[in-house]
Amino acid sequence: MAIYNHLLLATDFMPEADQLGARARELAHGFGARLSLVHVLEPSVLAPPYEMMPSLPDGTEQALEEAARQGLDRQGEQMGVPSVSRHLLYGSVRRAVADFVTEHGVDLVLVGSHGRHGVERLLGSTASAILQAAPCDVLALRLDQQEP
Repeated sequence: MAIYNHLLLATDFMPEADQLGARARELAHGFGARLSLVHVLEPSVLAPPYEMMPSLPDGTEQALEEAARQGLDRQGEQMGVPSVSRHLLYGSVRRAVADFVTEHGVDLVLVGSHGRHGVERLLGSTASAILQAAPCDVLALRLDQQEP
């Protein structure tokens, strides 16, 4: 029996998403595990503070959702992840990913790492939130980036 049976790649469509997807696919293959892909639309993206803007312009929320679905489909197709294993979640990344992990029996979450110092700088705030909340192992995959 493999140590990991269901891997989850949490993506934010960063420029290194293709690199991250390829590494996730290799890991899933190596473990003989199922691979799922998620993207989370956070409330702050869908509803800015009311002091700044009373509401989103008509169609903005739908446009954001459609762009996220297209991103999931593009990345999922490149990774060979079937459409049934691509999920658009809503809410805080921390809670949405933790809930998904519990509900779908995920035993390893994969996140990208930038190689900077300090936990939030190393992982990024999204990956750090996932690391703190996930009820399973989390693996940070180092991204190849050019330093400015």
